[in-house]
Amino acid sequence: MAPLASWPSCSGTLSFAGSAVDVECAIEFTNEGEIHVTPADIPLRKQDTWLLDAAVNDKGEFLRLFDLAVRTPDGDSLASDSVYVVSVGTASTATGTGLRLQCRASTLNLMAARITPVVGDAEHQLLYHTVGMLGFGNLRRTCEEGEVIVGGPHKEPSESVLSGHILFRSAAVGDLAAWLAKCDARTLSILQVMSLGLGRPVDWAVREHWAASERVGSQFFATGEPLPIADAAFSHLSLEPVLDLALAHHDVLRHPTLGLSEAIDWIAPWHVLAEIRLLAAATAFEGLLTGHEFATGCLVSPDAFRNRIRPRIEAALTAPEVRSAIAADLAADVQSQAVEAALTEMGTKIGSMNQRSLATKLQEFLAYYDVPLDDLPVPVLELLKTRNRVVHGADTSSDDPQGTVTARASMMREILRRTILAMLRYSGQFQSHLNGPRWVPFRGPPNRTA
Repeated sequence: MAPLASWPSCSGTLSFAGSAVDVECAIEFTNEGEIHVTPADIPLRKQDTWLLDAAVNDKGEFLRLFDLAVRTPDGDSLASDSVYVVSVGTASTATGTGLRLQCRASTLNLMAARITPVVGDAEHQLLYHTVGMLGFGNLRRTCEEGEVIVGGPHKEPSESVLSGHILFRSAAVGDLAAWLAKCDARTLSILQVMSLGLGRPVDWAVREHWAASERVGSQFFATGEPLPIADAAFSHLSLEPVLDLALAHHDVLRHPTLGLSEAIDWIAPWHVLAEIRLLAAATAFEGLLTGHEFATGCLVSPDAFRNRIRPRIEAALTAPEVRSAIAADLAADVQSQAVEAALTEMGTKIGSMNQRSLATKLQEFLAYYDVPLDDLPVPVLELLKTRNRVVHGADTSSDDPQGTVTARASMMREILRRTILAMLRYSGQFQSHLNGPRWVPFRGPPNRTA
């Protein structure tokens, strides 16, 4: 099967740590989402022995990234700063021994050679080819960046990892660099809410920029097979509410401290182990709490604790008569050195006594956003207890005949999905997975904003 894009005869340089060598190479963006770089055999001259040393990488470094800068016969330029070697061999060339390399790249940028000057209100198009997207026809909306068209196939394609697209069109972009950056940010918001809606990570792998019907440049990102769908909040056959949420709450999704986009990143992938699903959802909640000042406060003011409470606790714990009395009481069971060590370590934990518990903060957070929990079979506090037991190794899904860890992982993920929808102020039908999947009504908090 032909690759998605290929440049069979490129010439330029391959460089590393200030050294460079001339190369001829072929580059492909494969149907599997990989970027292949195949240099022609490179004559191994004395001045190029650095290449062999760098390619072999026998010093145990994690990964050596090369820079590639080449041109096609048509004059288009291709560049990457993330080329790495996957295979090293030798070959005979007309001038002696040559080095035969097989390389991959994480990213690749293409800049067209001949660009007709764009004048007036020429239309710019920015097309993102996505991975993991499903849909049913095209959805069209308008936003600050212009018209946006989102679409995907109704079933998984068999010929390529790419499926679906996001297209921006505008004839009034103004500052081009700013418009491109805004489109990238808007696309990220759309993809993240699509990930929540479809139940798996959705990302883009290729971005094409066109102006006045002429290609300006493209970006390629190495990707892989899409993950399986699990716990989708919406149906791919009707993604209108997903796109509308992403466009309406773009600022909330891109907020630097709220943690909403990170929460979606935690819940979107499906993990085989229930423990990982549970801990991922709990970690997402901890990130959300960090971004909300009301949910991170202390039991009393920091000044009051530091100046009035902590000194008294420290004085009591370090008083010789107190330590002697404790050691005497425990003398029958614990050696005095162990008691001293335990009391000293307790003293290091005094500073955290003023922090509210995760359970308290989470309950206040869920109440603030009015997250519906009436149908939850287990209180949130019990879910956190399960999380704590999993963290400390007391509970595992492999030694859980009642399926407690698996069931509570599903509940924690359900609460997280509802929390995200509440933060996006969604009202409508969504797929609950408590006893499902089943469609249930959801009413977001009318007077709450993230």
